[in-house]
Amino acid sequence: MKRHIFLVVMLIAVLLASGCGTELKEGTVVCAQWQDGGWYLATITGSEGNNYNVDYADGDKGQVTREQIKLIPENPSVKVGDRVSGVWAVARFYDGSVDAVQDDGIIVRWDDGSDPSFVAYGQFIKLEGSSQAAPVQPQSTPSTTEVSDGDVPAGTVACIEWQGGSWYLGTVTGKVDDKYNVDYADGDKGQVARSGIRLIDPKPAVNTGDKVFAAWKDYRFYPGTVGEVKDNGVIVKWDDGDEPLLVEFGHFIVTE
Repeated sequence: MKRHIFLVVMLIAVLLASGCGTELKEGTVVCAQWQDGGWYLATITGSEGNNYNVDYADGDKGQVTREQIKLIPENPSVKVGDRVSGVWAVARFYDGSVDAVQDDGIIVRWDDGSDPSFVAYGQFIKLEGSSQAAPVQPQSTPSTTEVSDGDVPAGTVACIEWQGGSWYLGTVTGKVDDKYNVDYADGDKGQVARSGIRLIDPKPAVNTGDKVFAAWKDYRFYPGTVGEVKDNGVIVKWDDGDEPLLVEFGHFIVTE
């Protein structure tokens, strides 16, 4: 009898170690995959069969399988130099290395060259082994006829290139030699050449069906199509299948 009990206990231990016995309860905060292949901070809101309903921290909702969920340790053992995947800005996880350990979180030095930033416990996962680079959203470069070689005055809000080749909403704050200082809308700062700035027409002629390059919630520009024109902007149907979103005038470029 004792032998049978021992075997049952061992079986349960193996299941728990493999994650098969882990129950994802409503309200659990996790790292969940989105349609673009990226991983985002999310909260479990329920389950339907083998799928879980999640509310993403950036406002989206979705349904994922268990394989598309990573549990987040509340207070993992971590040290300087460890590889992690942590929440940057609003919700998305990116890879980096621990630069410092603090009482309530860590400072992460990001792989993409962004300025190191604080990530609280419960918002990062320790990576084992080699780097696991964050998936990159396919990004098209805006083609507009308004780009010129002329100077861009301080205070101009524009579509500005970031280090990784992506484009973000930003404001020109000055010029040093042949480089422009910019404040990105997500809080970063940088310096770019004139070729890394795309001017934005504050009230362009735009129609339903036009192709646009528009700022999403994270201020990054993504391609899409105008679904409807409103008084204060346009409803954009995103090429990646995300839910249509109102983008105000001054936050998009008409590309076709």
